[in-house]
Amino acid sequence: MKFKYTKKYLHKGDIVEVDLDNDANVRMMNRENFDKYQEGESFFRYGGWVTRSPVHLRVPKTGNWYIVVDLDGKPGHVNFYITIL
Repeated sequence: MKFKYTKKYLHKGDIVEVDLDNDANVRMMNRENFDKYQEGESFFRYGGWVTRSPVHLRVPKTGNWYIVVDLDGKPGHVNFYITIL
């Protein structure tokens, strides 16, 4: 699995709850950083490697956000569910 993502318009202060069925990276980033991520360049993100689910990420600024789940290059599969609180 390379990565999975969803794009959402979120408001400052929203809490993004991500439920996972496996350990994985959960990253939230804006469009500019999502593009850098896809190109393999250095990028800024909120979140990181998650070993306990659910994980909560607070939205820092209103706008479009990409919530990305990946296994850091490891083989496997992960299902995730996103709820906005």
